[in-house]
Amino acid sequence: MLLSYGNKIPLKVVLIILGGCSLTTVSADDDELIKSKMQLIGGLATVVIDSKTQAASGLMTMFARPVQHHVQFGAIGKATSIQPLLALRERYLVTQAELNGAKARLKQAGQSLKSQQELFRHGIAAKRSVQEREAQGSEDQAFVDIGNARLMAIANEARLLWGKALAEWVLSEKTNKLTVFLSGRQHLLQITLPTNKQLASEVDSIFIEPYGNRGKARPAVLISRSTQADHTMQGESYFFRSAVTALVWA
Repeated sequence: MLLSYGNKIPLKVVLIILGGCSLTTVSADDDELIKSKMQLIGGLATVVIDSKTQAASGLMTMFARPVQHHVQFGAIGKATSIQPLLALRERYLVTQAELNGAKARLKQAGQSLKSQQELFRHGIAAKRSVQEREAQGSEDQAFVDIGNARLMAIANEARLLWGKALAEWVLSEKTNKLTVFLSGRQHLLQITLPTNKQLASEVDSIFIEPYGNRGKARPAVLISRSTQADHTMQGESYFFRSAVTALVWA
């Protein structure tokens, strides 16, 4: 798989373009003339030519502009199935619903207990009735605690296996960012770089092509660094999303 990304490299040099110059033999007088125009700048011997002499000699100066340099190298990449992510999301939503139900029952049990305690103080309800409400409240509290523990376990599993960014997609209750993968508009990619390569911190996208054809390379947007180890390579691994088709699925 072909992979490339761009870095801007600022060039802080002055380019001197020579125009209309011819090759001539340097005489002793010319050598003396050059020496007379030399100055020591920053500890370096520098020939300083005034603007009039530059114009007469056809010399022009210009500052170089930053250029876009594309680093290109091969990397191992695969399209990853999102089924495990969907399964995690389903488990999370079901557990969240069960926890909400347990919290509602606990709240109701608390209100019922207060009511029975009030009736018991007025001699209307038996002490056994109060004890039953207390037991029910303890049972409902246990279900709430279990629900919280399960929810935390699923969240930790998502972060451990898929990293922070994809875990947030799984754990989001209001929006489902996985929809772009379900529709087929985007694919989830796991790309592992060679051991001596890494993505610069400012890189947020790369270009990929399954068969190494640079002219057909398509962009892939960085999601996050992958926590999943690729046993075939020891390089850093990342998750990307891309509309690239004709990929090898894993």
